[in-house]
Amino acid sequence: MVQDEMKPPSLSTGAKAVNNNTQPSQAVAYALRCLETVLRLYYLRHSFEHGDTYLTYFLSTLANTTIENMNRDSVSPDDVKTLKILRATLLLSVKGLYDQGQHVYVSSAMCRLIRDRMTKEDITALRRHTTWKDDQPLVPHYVRSTFPVTIVMLEEDWQMETVENLTKMYDQLALEANESESDMVITPDKKSEQAG
Repeated sequence: MVQDEMKPPSLSTGAKAVNNNTQPSQAVAYALRCLETVLRLYYLRHSFEHGDTYLTYFLSTLANTTIENMNRDSVSPDDVKTLKILRATLLLSVKGLYDQGQHVYVSSAMCRLIRDRMTKEDITALRRHTTWKDDQPLVPHYVRSTFPVTIVMLEEDWQMETVENLTKMYDQLALEANESESDMVITPDKKSEQAG
């Protein structure tokens, strides 16, 4: 009785538009609806601009599912309402991947892969919502870190606390520890050698 009252909301990722041969089970369709709902609420509450590595998987899943459903034969190009809903879902997920790509390289790569699968109309709509830079390098550049790790006070010498200097200090400590261990090695005395 309670289950009859809990009807799942309509699916905007398009799983109902899929023909019977490839239609996912009811549980998968419901899970996709819930995923889309949670991601929309997350976007409204927090936006996608801060780094969250968990979002990459969910956004790419939603984007891929939406693209597959937009390319199905059962979604007619004349069905403007369904295509508009699917495009809005796709744009939200790609925008999320783009924003996450500012923090996480995998998100940037996923965004490019999904962008390559999008139609020109979708890319035009995406450009209205993001400041897409086509000249961004695909391969990430390595940055030599000079970030001061443990500075607490301004009076401290920040150059002493860079990653490079900290590793040198750690290596020096490791060498000193090895030297002190070698001094502590017990060497047999002459009496024990003669007894043995």
